Amino acid sequence: MKKNYIKKNQFKFVFVIIISIMSGHLWATDYYVDAVNGNNANSGLSTTLAKQTIQSAANLTLPGDTVYIMNGTYNSTNGPLLTINIGGNASNYITFKPLAGHSPLLKASGNVWDAVVIDASYIVFEGLELEGNNANLTLAGAQTSYEQSKTAPPSFNANFNTNAISVAKTGNPHHIIIRNLKVHDFPAGGIGVGAADYITIENNVVYNNSWYTMYATSGISVFGPKAIDAVTTYKIIIRGNICYGNKTQIKWRRSLTGVDNLSDGNGIIIDANNGTQGKPVYTGRTLVENNVSYNNGGSGIHAFQAVRVDIINNTAYNNGTVVGYAEIFGQECSDVKIFNNIMFARTGGNCNGNDSGAVYDYNLYHNGPSFRNGANDKTGNPNFVTLALDATANFRLQNTSPAVNNGSNTVGQFAATDILGLARPVGFSSDMGAYEYPTVIPRAEMNIRQGITDVFDNTGSFDFGSVASTTPQIVTFTIQNIGDLALNLTGTPKVVVTGTGFSLETDAPDSVSAGSSVTFQVKLTTVTVGVYTGTISIANSDANENPYNFAITGYGYDGTKALQTITFNELPVKVIGNPDFDPGATTTSGLPIAYTSSNGAVATIVAGQIRILGAGTSTITASQAGDGATNPANSLSQILTVTPVLPPAGSNMIANPSFDTDTTGWGFSNKNGGSSTLDMVTLPGYDTNVAKVTVTNLGNSTGIDNVQLSYNRVFVVKGKNYLLSFRGSADVSRNINLILLMSGSPYSTIYNKSAIPLTTTPTNFGPYTFTSSFTGYVDFRFHLGGTISTPVYLDNISIMEDVTLGVNQIDSPKDVVFAYPNPARDLININFSGKSKDNVVIGLYDLQGRLQKEKNYSTINAGSSSVEFVVDSLSNGMYLLKVSDHSGVIKTLKILIRN
Repeated sequence: MKKNYIKKNQFKFVFVIIISIMSGHLWATDYYVDAVNGNNANSGLSTTLAKQTIQSAANLTLPGDTVYIMNGTYNSTNGPLLTINIGGNASNYITFKPLAGHSPLLKASGNVWDAVVIDASYIVFEGLELEGNNANLTLAGAQTSYEQSKTAPPSFNANFNTNAISVAKTGNPHHIIIRNLKVHDFPAGGIGVGAADYITIENNVVYNNSWYTMYATSGISVFGPKAIDAVTTYKIIIRGNICYGNKTQIKWRRSLTGVDNLSDGNGIIIDANNGTQGKPVYTGRTLVENNVSYNNGGSGIHAFQAVRVDIINNTAYNNGTVVGYAEIFGQECSDVKIFNNIMFARTGGNCNGNDSGAVYDYNLYHNGPSFRNGANDKTGNPNFVTLALDATANFRLQNTSPAVNNGSNTVGQFAATDILGLARPVGFSSDMGAYEYPTVIPRAEMNIRQGITDVFDNTGSFDFGSVASTTPQIVTFTIQNIGDLALNLTGTPKVVVTGTGFSLETDAPDSVSAGSSVTFQVKLTTVTVGVYTGTISIANSDANENPYNFAITGYGYDGTKALQTITFNELPVKVIGNPDFDPGATTTSGLPIAYTSSNGAVATIVAGQIRILGAGTSTITASQAGDGATNPANSLSQILTVTPVLPPAGSNMIANPSFDTDTTGWGFSNKNGGSSTLDMVTLPGYDTNVAKVTVTNLGNSTGIDNVQLSYNRVFVVKGKNYLLSFRGSADVSRNINLILLMSGSPYSTIYNKSAIPLTTTPTNFGPYTFTSSFTGYVDFRFHLGGTISTPVYLDNISIMEDVTLGVNQIDSPKDVVFAYPNPARDLININFSGKSKDNVVIGLYDLQGRLQKEKNYSTINAGSSSVEFVVDSLSNGMYLLKVSDHSGVIKTLKILIRN
């Protein structure tokens, strides 16, 4: 029996060994690397037998192993310093880290495109410092390198384009953790991720990268991730990082002959995961939380052509210093949530953007406009401990900050810990931004509800509804104190009610203890028929909401008569020349409705119908006066918007954008003695003629608006997005402004892009995106005054309504042509499937029908095949792509180009 027992245990031991070999190896191995005393002939199994290069140790690793890197400088001047292409497994990651107490430095320069490449799965890369070669490079040298890449045959210089870390350079790795690194002074990107999945980038300091590259890189970038499974929860996590000083200064090289421009240089960007730019749709979710991003040339943090991204509890300050991007935003996105962040705009910059696919709430904005706002967003100085543009900055909050305790307390809308690991919330609600104030600041926090609906301070209102003269209406409101200090109500009475018919029925008590609530009641008594308005004001000890004010309304009617109500739906946008139409309002009584128009220049009422007279807006009011048995109805109004005949979205609204034959439509609106001339000239770097503005007198002050080149009366519509762009240069480098100004009184500015940096090199600027707050005619103006009077050159000036387009499909499912991406940047991929096609012609036309570019193919084979159609030399705008073969036109579709 004993013999059999030993045999059984021997079998179990062998089985364990086999399983261990299958899952990794039985005992993890530690390897050591010493740049000073190591030798690659050594085993690497101890500090005294250390390898000399990290790559030599990496080549030996198996799942579960750790490579310890000792003091010294590890440098490469030809090829990657480290390529990780041996992976671990789900239970045994391979780790690269410093030996305890050591501070190695990894450097790369010269013929190195990527210092570290990670093309394997289940990898931890942590605790190291990576330094690029910026200190030994110059902007002039980078510009020369860029120009050499644009001259046939092109040459490419890695010295100005070295990235620190590239994940998924050639493969599709997954489960990679990059943390606790210092990554700085690389001429190209900091930490870049491609077609990978399950990526965590956390607690890194990434600064002063991207200065000399021509490839539009950023501090931290995730571009076109690729899912390995169907999991839809968080799989890409960017958290706890500090990113500053990253910027691009060399134009983005898109192709050999195309027109290039400055782009990116962001702190953090989530890019192209929605199926655009030739990348797959990423089905996982991305979390960007607790990051601090400041003084970058691009955005602090943004998502571009992305889906399923949550941007939570981040701090962004003074970003967009080169390309003018906002602090935190989404662009051409869907399902992007931006909660609990602080956005402190640079002077003249924007806090956020206006992408309809992004939802904002519980954010704090300061020093610039915010174009999309949630109900709980706030505006105010966040009161950081130390404002600076370098490593001396301290973005912790002072106890007076409005970000403290004003964040969300809904799980999923705030980070569970802050950038330092402090659990949130401290106090009754989370703080906005990356840092949670570390101690409880006892304070009262007042909120008012009616039923289950919050009535917000200052912006809130409550409608008592229709109230009969025979029966007053009493409404109960609740005062909540969600803070952790007693809320004192300091007025006399505690609740002050104003407005005819409104009265205080039951007052509130003197105080509301922490975490509790009290009620008060207000009564509306009506006597005459009509609208009643009033206010409620409550003086209190909540410093942020004292007094707490909101509006109250109601409609009074004769209780002895029947009540009637009007239904009046939103009016469609109309175009000059449209026929008279019925506004469509109805009443519950069936009595006839009367209409009025507030702007007789736009529309009048004729026989109960709206007659359009001109472009603009008018308030159309529907009313019904009642009769002997029926009360008058409460009138309702809708805004009528009438536009002139506008070009299609995506096409230029300026009739003479390029000055090819004359300067028609352009003139000056100078002031303060400024004077100037406008000529049409030819100039290297421009396709045809170009406008030359010569300032002959700067005026009697140094105002940049003393000289204004203007194109008058472009029609814009409130709520629509527009793109502005132009090509420009100057004889001497200088800044100019671009503005849109109402064409008539009060002549308000509705868009202002200031400090646009012209150089002696013709450059494309924009597209700049704005959402119109106004419907009507505007003037498109350049401010060209100031202190410099040398000539300015302008061309290809454009303002167009923005459109968001998806992949276009042509023809039936059995014989299909796809054109993507759309919008396109430098090229369009045209994918054919189905039967073969002979003598195929692909032509791109402008909206005036003029052929801009054409390619011919003798045969497109049956099955699936793809061709590339380069469009990088074309101006921004909408074009018609026509695909035809020997039998005629297959299909024509619209393509939007955004170079």
